Amino acid sequence: MKKSLLIKENEKENFKINENNLTFELENFPILINSFPRKYSVSPINNYSDYLEILETSDFIIIDQKVEVIYKLPEKNKDKIFSFEAIEANKNMNTVLDLINLFIENNISKGSKVIAIGGGIVQDISACACALFRRGQPFIYLPTTTLGQLDSCVGAKCAVNTVLAKNILGLFSAPKEVIIPIFAIETMPAIDHRAGLSEMLRLCLTASQKALNTYLEILPYIINPKNLDKDKYTSALRLSLSIKKSVVDFDEYEKDVRRSMNYGHTFGHAIEKLVNFKIPHGLGVLLGIHIANTFSFNKKFMSLELYNQISNAIRSTLKDIENDFLYLNKIDPLDIIDQFKYDKKGDGKSVPLILIKQPGEMIFYKYSFDSKSHEIKNSIESSIKEFIKWSRD
Repeated sequence: MKKSLLIKENEKENFKINENNLTFELENFPILINSFPRKYSVSPINNYSDYLEILETSDFIIIDQKVEVIYKLPEKNKDKIFSFEAIEANKNMNTVLDLINLFIENNISKGSKVIAIGGGIVQDISACACALFRRGQPFIYLPTTTLGQLDSCVGAKCAVNTVLAKNILGLFSAPKEVIIPIFAIETMPAIDHRAGLSEMLRLCLTASQKALNTYLEILPYIINPKNLDKDKYTSALRLSLSIKKSVVDFDEYEKDVRRSMNYGHTFGHAIEKLVNFKIPHGLGVLLGIHIANTFSFNKKFMSLELYNQISNAIRSTLKDIENDFLYLNKIDPLDIIDQFKYDKKGDGKSVPLILIKQPGEMIFYKYSFDSKSHEIKNSIESSIKEFIKWSRD
């Protein structure tokens, strides 16, 4: 009998990150994340009525303005709703302090039911504020974006920006519970949906060849948010979050293994900053993955066969995206390299670039700030040109 190339139920997959051996298998909901100081569960809901029922019992709601317009809130005291424009320009300590002041004015306590609704920016602001307020205000997170649901809702990392650097102020702040409103994906802008799928691709590349094959098998059914196969999307959630759980359970506080989750991020964050966040985060990471792969291939860490396979997966994720990335041509590759010094993984002299030998085998390449830049510069230039071309095919 021919062996299946796709992930199956009750099948354990082994993978290696920086010489550490990890294992994952498909988890059933609710998925339990072994966080410290408390575990938390992740589970989906399918209906708007379930969403309203959860919010009815809340004491305080933090929400993205766009989400509030689409999915109306129950009748609440407006003073107990923190609604803000969830954009990178507002992901800073000023917004965090505005939220904390509202907590104080409304006498929010550790017994209060605080709910955060939105994507990664809402999660960052809420988690930062709740970590600081009373040294740990419990909150429930309802991720409404593809990226939030497939990736960032698990892991407890949060960070805010300064004028000089993205995500430079950060800490760990786990929610009390994560509830995934699957129905919200149907109203996602297509480009932001692809950004979330890009992060799922990254997770699958971290894990195994079978995980990558499964991603490509599911992708046609979930690529259009307005015509989403909810069963396939639930399978995508299970796969993506099962991989993330295995890494977070092993190394929640990013001492070593979890740094692999920054595959594509060192380049991606730099690109986001240089284009003033015009490119959605997940797509910045997708471009960053391609740059990392090109550099890895040029260094002979990655085979041509795998390089082409992952390039085709990136092209499939970008297929018919109908977006113009020509503004990326204006980026000077040396400016991207210069941004490395702001990367939170750096030690002042170098930064670890997360590279891949094959799906399920990742390495950390130490890039010294005083090293010659021509290899990375060339990798950046060619990758940006290809990324733009693929998005226009």
